[in-house]
Amino acid sequence: MIKKDTKQELYNEYNKYDEDIKIDWTDIIAFIIAAFQVLLPYVLILAASAAAIMLLFQFIMN
Repeated sequence: MIKKDTKQELYNEYNKYDEDIKIDWTDIIAFIIAAFQVLLPYVLILAASAAAIMLLFQFIMN
């Protein structure tokens, strides 16, 4: 069982961060940059693969 003073300490620690989170434009820019960092390699690999396949078919057809 948790002691009463420990319960109160836990309650106070929890309520210390009970404020609403405010998102501003710097957070939105950070989210966009993070999404680009995650998605850009896959998009580049997909585009390079499509370009390689088109070049391969172009050389085969000529």
